[in-house]
Amino acid sequence: MNQSIWAKEEQKVMYPSNTANRNIEIAVIGGGLTGILTAYLLQQQGRQVEVFEAETVGSGMTQNTTAKITSQHRLIYDRLISQFGLEKAREYASRNEAAVSKYEELVNTQNIDCDFKRESAYVYTTKEPVNIKNEVMAAKKCGINAYYTTSTALPFEVTGAVCFQNQASFHPIKFLSALADNLTINEKSRVLRMKKHQLEIVNKAADGQEKTYQVTAKYIIIATHYPVINHPGYYFTRMHQERSYLIAVKRKDALPYGMYIGECDQDYSFRKYGSYVLIGGMGHRTGSGGDKDHYGELIKAAEKYYPGAKVEYKWSNQDCIAIDEVPYIGRFSKKYPDVFVATGFNKWGMSSSMVSAMMICEAITEGKLQEDSIFSTSRFMYQASKKNIKSNVRVTLKRLSLQTFLMPKGKLSELKPGEGKIIRCGLKKAGVYKDQDGKIYAVSTRCPHLGCMLEWNKEEKSWDCPCHGSRFDYKGKLLSNPSVKDLKPKDNKSNLE
Repeated sequence: MNQSIWAKEEQKVMYPSNTANRNIEIAVIGGGLTGILTAYLLQQQGRQVEVFEAETVGSGMTQNTTAKITSQHRLIYDRLISQFGLEKAREYASRNEAAVSKYEELVNTQNIDCDFKRESAYVYTTKEPVNIKNEVMAAKKCGINAYYTTSTALPFEVTGAVCFQNQASFHPIKFLSALADNLTINEKSRVLRMKKHQLEIVNKAADGQEKTYQVTAKYIIIATHYPVINHPGYYFTRMHQERSYLIAVKRKDALPYGMYIGECDQDYSFRKYGSYVLIGGMGHRTGSGGDKDHYGELIKAAEKYYPGAKVEYKWSNQDCIAIDEVPYIGRFSKKYPDVFVATGFNKWGMSSSMVSAMMICEAITEGKLQEDSIFSTSRFMYQASKKNIKSNVRVTLKRLSLQTFLMPKGKLSELKPGEGKIIRCGLKKAGVYKDQDGKIYAVSTRCPHLGCMLEWNKEEKSWDCPCHGSRFDYKGKLLSNPSVKDLKPKDNKSNLE
């Protein structure tokens, strides 16, 4: 079983749900880092807040991060200046720098034991370092204490690196758990839909029984990684999701200092935690690349750079990528001025979670919401977005078309144990998996979110949606939003061909 170094041994319900219909002041949807931070900051301001989490606190993307808290988001500031202008690039930098400091403040004032550590963050290259040098100049213009260097603690030579000093790392679940203990949280409570200020929520008890209840709130905050409410925000037209992979290897003498990420997508990231080195990379769009051995490639890298090191953990994560690669933080829609959203963190969830919490708290408690902010949910920057727009439209149209018209050629008789495939099921099709004992699991290939055809991910034995990133296990159980429903099972397996 793949499990992150941060994950709890077992995900238990610690915060039973109150299933009574009720009115509250503020409802936060999502019990990950963004939701818990936002709820905590609002409660500190004397507000009445409840959190509604579909599974258990911290069981989603928060437990699968690299846990770096940094204003350094690869090579971003040179691009922000050219596409958004210097003023907005400075806002991005200052908000993220403030987020790092806010984490330290909470850790110190609340005496949270979460292995928080201030350290430098580097972006390195093994190629011509022109982009690295440009980023150093851009970061300085934005007020970041950055410098250029060719000296790192990496186990290979680099041609150049940009270093951001005074960044941080921590144990995200230890931190999250400490804050959550002070909050009113409803676990196993999945929000199905929102109508104005009312939420319809289904609670699933330990015995499998479900109860639906309604909560009416003056303010609603959608902090579910990818928004589970489609309308009227239409965030599914403005984002896609990507997966990345990590391993943790035991190595006491590795990385005496620093956190690292490569300039290019094919480069690896490195950071140390205790006696472990975390190595990450192999990113790809969710629903593609499912036939590759991503963990195998990371293990090869570990063997190359740290001979003899033992791989003790391996896990994957999923990130929302906004079309212009800047988070959406603010009002969910102009139609719903009291509903807020935080999404599109573009692989930098730790700092972006705190930026979101601070901005939304300011908006609710002080009425401060900068409508022309770089994080504005209503912005549209075509030049910064056109590449991702074209890719997202192409993928969505293709997968909708395949779901409607494709008749698969695969046959049940050809399916090997441990393999999944889309095969014919009468006049329709089914996603079929055969376990090691030969048992067959058949589910719908149609994503319940918006109807795209799913793709089999052999490495993680899941059905993944290339359009918007929903994921389901081979039995059809929902793993990742934006879908709020499981896949429909194909009960009549006699039609499988």
